[in-house]
Amino acid sequence: MDALFHYIQAINAHDSGALISESQVSHEHSEDEWSAMVRTTQTVRFANGAVVQKIQETEQAVSPNPDVVCADCWLSYEVLSDPDEGQIRPRQKQFSNLCQQAFWLKVQAAQFC
Repeated sequence: MDALFHYIQAINAHDSGALISESQVSHEHSEDEWSAMVRTTQTVRFANGAVVQKIQETEQAVSPNPDVVCADCWLSYEVLSDPDEGQIRPRQKQFSNLCQQAFWLKVQAAQFC
C-alpha cells in the first residue's frame, strides 16, 4: 500500500485494507470571547509499521452561521514513519474543511478502483 489515501481512509474508519494496530489521541481546547477552538492530534500505527499523524483544528463561533454548509476545519495528515523507505505518497496532505477531504477521498477511490 503506497498511497497516503489508503491510510487516510483507514484513519477515518473507511474500509481500505490498512490494519490499524494502535491509535493515540490528544485534545486541546482554547476559547476567547468570539470562538472556541479544538485541536485533535491522532497518531496511528499500522500493522505494516507505517505511522501517520492526523491533526484537526475546528473553530466554532459563538454565533454559528446556519448558512454555512461545510464549516471551516483544518486537517493535516503526515507520514511520520514509512516501513518502505519513502514509498507512501504524498508524504503529507492538508484540507481546509471536511467537504474538501471527502471530495479528495472520492476522487482517489475512483482512481484506485
